[in-house]
Amino acid sequence: MSTWITDRLPCHADIDADGYVLVPTRSSDERTSIWQHAVEVKLGDPWLPAPPAYDPSPTREELVQELLDAVDAFNGMDGSCEWTDVMDARENLK
Repeated sequence: MSTWITDRLPCHADIDADGYVLVPTRSSDERTSIWQHAVEVKLGDPWLPAPPAYDPSPTREELVQELLDAVDAFNGMDGSCEWTDVMDARENLK
């Protein structure tokens, strides 16, 4: 479990997209927390930064499509794709 931050106020890098951070609940269970708007946190209040947003890994189908798009763009020879783009897409698919 992370240690609650109390010695500074949340900054832009600590908040989620809606401006919230995690604060402990008033219960005796130290592991429970709730979302609270960062502007409501006062110096000395315990809080934790918002975890990063979940960014799912691309599916195999998406990676195959990325490779096919890169090959098509390279074959078009319009300058929109380099061979390294094709190779990068290939590596991502592995």
